[in-house]
Parts: sequence; structure tokens; C-alpha cells
Amino acid sequence: MDDEAGRTAGYPTAFGMGGVQWSFLHNLLRDWLGDQGRIVKAACQFRAPNVKGMTVTAKGVVTAKRTENGTQLIDLDVWTEDQNGNKMAPGSATVALDS
Repeated sequence: MDDEAGRTAGYPTAFGMGGVQWSFLHNLLRDWLGDQGRIVKAACQFRAPNVKGMTVTAKGVVTAKRTENGTQLIDLDVWTEDQNGNKMAPGSATVALDS
């Protein structure tokens, strides 16, 4: 989070660790679910750092819906992307809706 440390690590400025993008994806899921569900599993691959001044957006799309043992499950592709639309942390998630 410090410009000098970022340059020492090989970046042009300060950078956010992978946990920042992970929290963006988690917040995306929680905001979408509200109090009506829970995150069953989520995963992503950190493929690009977010550096100072960059705009990072978390996005997702539903890929499947199913019912298992009476629980409605929804699978999603999730990712973060930069201001140019480049995917930075692609991943997947499964959420359960409360009945």
C-alpha cells in the first residue's frame, strides 16, 4: 500500500494484495444474496494486481441452477476486472438460497 514498496516489488505504484480483490468478490455475492442465502463455496485465481489509481469492479453471472436435498443452489462465474474490461481474478461460486 506504499508506492516505494510497490516499486521495490516491481510495480509502478502501491498495489493491493489479492485479498482486496477476494473481498470485492465476497461483497458482490453477499450484496446479491442479501439475507436470503449463503455462500457455499467460492474460488478465484489472482492473475493481475490492482495498482494505485486503478478502478476494479467485481462482476458475476449465473451459470446454473439446481436443487440438491431440498436446497436451491446457484452456480456463478465471478471475476474482478479493471477499467479496461480486463479480467484480473476469474473464479466461480456456489450459493444456496434459504427456503
